[in-house]
Amino acid sequence: MQTKKIIGIALVAGLVSSMAAVSVSARDTIPADEKYDPKEHVFTVIGGFDGWATDYATLTDDDGDGIYTAAIKNVEAGTYEFKVRADAATNPTTYPDDDNAAWRDSWGTYEPDFERTFNSQTNAKIEINNKSTVYVSLDTTGTDPNLWAVKYYALEEGTGDENYKGPKAFGVVGSFTGWTDDSDVALADEDGDGVFTAKIGDLKKDDQFKVRANVAQSKEQYPDDTKAAWHDSWGAYEADYVRTYNSQTNIILTEDAKDITVYFSTNGADYTVWPISYSYTDADGVYKFVDTSIETKTEESSTEESSTESSTESTSEDEKSTVEEVPAYETKVEDYVFFDNTNTQWDKVYAYWFGTEEGVDGYVNITDVLGRSYNNQESWPGTALEQIEGTDYWRVLKPVGATTIIFNNGYSDPEVVAEYNAAKDEGRDPAFTAYQTEDIKYNADVNGGQIYSVNADAVATVVGKGANSLKYTYAVDGVETGSWADYDGPFESEKFGADDLDKNLDVKASDDDENAGDDVDESSEDTETIGGDNDTDAGTGTGTGTGAGTGTGAGITTTDAPQTGDV
Repeated sequence: MQTKKIIGIALVAGLVSSMAAVSVSARDTIPADEKYDPKEHVFTVIGGFDGWATDYATLTDDDGDGIYTAAIKNVEAGTYEFKVRADAATNPTTYPDDDNAAWRDSWGTYEPDFERTFNSQTNAKIEINNKSTVYVSLDTTGTDPNLWAVKYYALEEGTGDENYKGPKAFGVVGSFTGWTDDSDVALADEDGDGVFTAKIGDLKKDDQFKVRANVAQSKEQYPDDTKAAWHDSWGAYEADYVRTYNSQTNIILTEDAKDITVYFSTNGADYTVWPISYSYTDADGVYKFVDTSIETKTEESSTEESSTESSTESTSEDEKSTVEEVPAYETKVEDYVFFDNTNTQWDKVYAYWFGTEEGVDGYVNITDVLGRSYNNQESWPGTALEQIEGTDYWRVLKPVGATTIIFNNGYSDPEVVAEYNAAKDEGRDPAFTAYQTEDIKYNADVNGGQIYSVNADAVATVVGKGANSLKYTYAVDGVETGSWADYDGPFESEKFGADDLDKNLDVKASDDDENAGDDVDESSEDTETIGGDNDTDAGTGTGTGTGAGTGTGAGITTTDAPQTGDV
């Protein structure tokens, strides 16, 4: 395989261009109700490659994967800022009264303060050391165009390959390599789906590792920095800092593991929470999958409280039976959203939702019927539904504030990739397929108390290639594949006490189902997903949500391996 020299990649755009035209836009966001089909637009690159004079190159999507790419050849060594914009040539005619119509729609670097890349005030920025071809892409696979990611990398002239799809050079390094600068096991994205993988073999309990980027190039770019190899790295998710990027926490194995494969997803627009997952076979030959982007909850108990309770005079069973708790709130049918699984026949059902409103930057706040935070918009596959006994109907407390909802069977992207690779390596058909509905318009006031059904004749079609060939969506352009109807099935109310009201219930995964993910890893019943959605048809975000793994190492700061503070 030809060795490719990737040089000078800046993960974070540093400076806002001084050019006034770059910082002016016609609108803040693309409204949620505006169907922004990338196939109906022309995307171009504009920037410092020619002094911001013209739209330098047109991005194309020749393979139809939703990632539009342009190659800018013969770029001399230097530092360049740029953006991607849409319809720059035609918008001045379409909007003749807008002096800045050419800048109506553009994308730059993700801005955390505004939670968007659309019309970002921050340019993308790349530094190259030798004459190179610069590859710029716009990833339009997410359903929210306000979060479409601009990705880029450079290949030195004479060593490049225009078909190469990987944005950066990533590697796995850890205790099994001695943590040395030249020992990284390379990660590769052979099918171009944005998930980089590497097989690292067998490891022992307490072995540790991380993913890092551009070791050789960082050392070349920062020759005076003795720890330049650790310029960009990712570890286990740190809830205190809301990041995986340059995490202080290594990924730590909780048991001996054979045939480990590491997965690193770069699909999210926010690189600071790109997730690492891995699969392996344990000592008993059981296949397991671990998502390190999830935070492990710890059960809090008080010895003092227990002793106090045990010393309190007990109440007889007869006395207890006569005391009935008066709930502060008792749910009604209209407090839930239901899903009819009759035609889909999924083993589990999850709901992923998000909400946007015109004039609101990023996502709106989503709550449950008690007013508690109920967001899962950054954690595919979302929230587990409860099956109603004796039926194939499932329910979940309705999300208030959501404008879109997607029902799915609960498989996350890393699981799909892991199963696809395992099946390919073993010469067998994959053991599962990930299914989901289309993006369903949702209104809590209207759809509360209703049940959604996929049409009996609706056909789920594949939404990608390679590992994504396991992912099927019930969606046909211009054709309704499902519908809402009033729920009239069996119902049991749920009682909430006063202590439940006004609490911050930040539901980001399978909190409604203690057994979510048992078919993969039984230790996951106390986990909460905080990663992001990587599904190509299912919203946005930056991590991988799954209820099917254990956040090993999360919250554990090691001292015997490289830490961000050390490097």
